[in-house]
Amino acid sequence: MYTYIAAAQDSSVSAAVDGRRRVSSVVKTACATRRTREKIKAEVQVDSDKWENLYLAAGSPEKILLVGFKSEKLKPLNGQDTR
Repeated sequence: MYTYIAAAQDSSVSAAVDGRRRVSSVVKTACATRRTREKIKAEVQVDSDKWENLYLAAGSPEKILLVGFKSEKLKPLNGQDTR
């Protein structure tokens, strides 16, 4: 039993975004453009009854830790928060 909300998917980022964007390849492709990154950033900062917003549920970006990266390029981000 967890005393906190734990969320993880193929992409750590996808666990915190709208379900329409949760497929990791969709998140990766979407984040390739600045316009879409800004749109996703705005979406996660607004509560919605259409999807579980784990970003807002965490309370603040400092409470969201990046973990479990397999890519050598991303491994340095392990343990950092999303500020």
